[in-house]
Amino acid sequence: MPERPHIWVHAFLRAGILLGFSILIAALAKTDALPLYLEPYMIALVELAGVGLFIVGLFQLRISYRQFHQPAAIDCDCGDESHDHDHTPSQSPFRHAFIYGLFLIPLAFGLLHL
Repeated sequence: MPERPHIWVHAFLRAGILLGFSILIAALAKTDALPLYLEPYMIALVELAGVGLFIVGLFQLRISYRQFHQPAAIDCDCGDESHDHDHTPSQSPFRHAFIYGLFLIPLAFGLLHL
């Protein structure tokens, strides 16, 4: 078990949100419901964005897996030589619930519609 278990959980939640939105876009495209929500010239761009969301979601899933099994595998490459800062998420559960809720609530309503 990693020494900071909350780090991989955040990456896993981000992966779930990204993959969820890509699945929502794919389902709307498959059922020909995208024209109900978008202008016709935007449909191809949104479908392309869905592919991008899927790819980034897979990368986030990979990061989550690596953080769970090898906590020291993900190093900071931010370019700061002194590295006197930390990239860990905030410790406030209310802040996390609010931020993830901003994405999960519309995603849940969108998936319920299907």
